[in-house]
Amino acid sequence: MQENSSVPVKNKPGGGVTDSFKWEFLEKASPLLLVGLPVCVLLIISFLHIHTAYWVDEVFSITVSRSLPDLFHMFRVNENNMSLYLVILHFWIDMFGDGEMATHVLSLIFAVITIPVFFALERKLLNRTSSFFGALLLSVSPMFVYYAVETRSYSMLILSVTVSSLLFIRLLRKPGYGLAVWYGLSVGLGVYVHYFAILILLVHIFALTRGTLTKKYLLFWIVSGAVAALIVSPLALFPPQNKSQVDWIFAPDLKMLWYMFSLLFARGYVILILAACLFFVFQSRYRSRRDRMDFLPEKLSTAWAFVPVLTVFLFSVLVKPVFISRFFAGIVPGVVLFIAVVVAHTGRNLVVKTAIWFILLGIFVTKSFLYFRTKGSGLKESVTFVNQQVKEGETVIIYPYFLGLDMNYYLDKMGSKMASARPVTITRSPYLLGGGGRDPDPAMDIVESLAHKKGKIYLLYTDNELMSRSDSLQNRIYKLQIRELLAGQHPVHRTIVFGPETQSPMNVVVFE
Repeated sequence: MQENSSVPVKNKPGGGVTDSFKWEFLEKASPLLLVGLPVCVLLIISFLHIHTAYWVDEVFSITVSRSLPDLFHMFRVNENNMSLYLVILHFWIDMFGDGEMATHVLSLIFAVITIPVFFALERKLLNRTSSFFGALLLSVSPMFVYYAVETRSYSMLILSVTVSSLLFIRLLRKPGYGLAVWYGLSVGLGVYVHYFAILILLVHIFALTRGTLTKKYLLFWIVSGAVAALIVSPLALFPPQNKSQVDWIFAPDLKMLWYMFSLLFARGYVILILAACLFFVFQSRYRSRRDRMDFLPEKLSTAWAFVPVLTVFLFSVLVKPVFISRFFAGIVPGVVLFIAVVVAHTGRNLVVKTAIWFILLGIFVTKSFLYFRTKGSGLKESVTFVNQQVKEGETVIIYPYFLGLDMNYYLDKMGSKMASARPVTITRSPYLLGGGGRDPDPAMDIVESLAHKKGKIYLLYTDNELMSRSDSLQNRIYKLQIRELLAGQHPVHRTIVFGPETQSPMNVVVFE
């Protein structure tokens, strides 16, 4: 392997970077091989978890997608986030069913397509060696593989923002009205995949260079903006009637901000390695090159990795809290691109760079498997247990109230004919569909009335301290009150925990 020590130079707006990290056989390898290997790695990791039981939000996706009229009613009345994904999911379910494997495959398809798109994006900025390692790192990135098998729109969100970024780079390098239209379409349609897709537009604005802020490009940006605005306009003209869908989210603190970045970068060791690399990058290259940040790769990758998180953090603190870790899935390609650019410019020693890449890959693979251990929930197991144990005349209570939707889904899948297995309603207010509406407070007089009934009572509740702070606070208050009321009339009871390591463990308390 021979090292090419050519120094990056700026040729034109959006031009590529020639870096000194090269494996000659990778530079000559077929793109099919350079993309195929990361895809195979992604499939190997994902197939291990393709059958993982649903957690709460996944069941919600399945339930609301069964009927198009009901789905569009939810868009009009409650919430329309993820609307494009949910419509696609509806037709997917019609063809392949609503089992775990069937719906997880849909998200996996989006993830697989993302790999070659991301590789093509990298090739506009880096050589084949760095692009290959970047694609490989993406294929084992914890958040990427985690959402590759989740029945939510996050995998499609990652694909959407990656496509938009590729079109953005192509528009910079070969401006034209056709590309401007496609770029505007990609940004506009991305908002229908997830609201947070609009953040990629902010990333691209930060990535613009002085050479692309000229009259030559002005008309193209106007066309793209007009197309995107036209596509998104129905969301502004016909907003849902309910305005309180994310009122359950609390304002983040600096600890939450650090947690988000550490999650994106696979925690502490990777951040330390990158900090060391950046020190050598600035020492060797940036100190004497003040125009360096005019280059697109550095600006795009830095903006993509940091600007959306920081912007939403400030918005959540100053305006309205919307800071939830899973909403930032679309930042993952930017983080990987940032790592690829940093490593590519870390000195000129090929062996050192290769060692850094393998260390990073090892950390990401390890973190992916650890992260996957929390996949799913204890819901399916807990419902199976109750369905097998409950007898006629006995009572089932579930809290929070919205979990009743998920419990009934699994009871239907099991073909349960036991009416007593269905959870009774313990609230006088309905749960608002979509967007994680705040769970209505339970009516404690109803709980007290149920407590006086003869026969066993099964109480199911989630006990996850990693939930949003508002949900966990509400959960901690009312679950204790419900337990105390039931225990007052049924002092003999036992607790069984299902899925203790998952993101949504379930407790079943059997009151004799």
